[in-house]
Amino acid sequence: MRRCRGDSGAATTELVIITPAFFGLVLFIVHVGLWLHAVHVASTAAQEAAAVARAHGGTEAAAEARGRDFLGSTSMRLWQQAPAVDVTYVTDANGLQEARAEVRGTVQGVFPELNLRVVEVSQGPVERFRAPGEEQNAG
Repeated sequence: MRRCRGDSGAATTELVIITPAFFGLVLFIVHVGLWLHAVHVASTAAQEAAAVARAHGGTEAAAEARGRDFLGSTSMRLWQQAPAVDVTYVTDANGLQEARAEVRGTVQGVFPELNLRVVEVSQGPVERFRAPGEEQNAG
C-alpha cells in the first residue's frame, strides 16, 4: 500500500485515542440509565407499599410484602442484592397517622467499581373512616 505524502499515521493515532473514549462514554450512559431505571422502580415499589400501609386495616408486614413482591416481579436482576423495604407508621404534628415506605438498594451497573445507591420514600396519611358529620381534622 502506497502512502500519500504527509500521511504520518495521524488518523490511526486519533482512532486509537477516540475509540476507547467513545465506548467508555457509551458504557457510562448505559450505567446512568440503569441507575435512573432503578430509581423509578424503587419509587414505584415504595408507592405500592405505602398504598397498602395507608389503606384501612393495612399492616406493616403486608405493605413490606407488597413492596418486595413488586420488586421481585419487575427488577430483581437490576440490583446487587434484594433491596430493603421498610414500612413504618409516624404521627405528624396534628396527631394524624401517616404511613412511610422506604426502599433502599444498590444498582448493579456496567462498572463494578461504581456502585450507585438508591433510596426512595413514599409517605401519606392513613385512611380512617369517619362518622357522618365528624370533623375532618379530628384525631
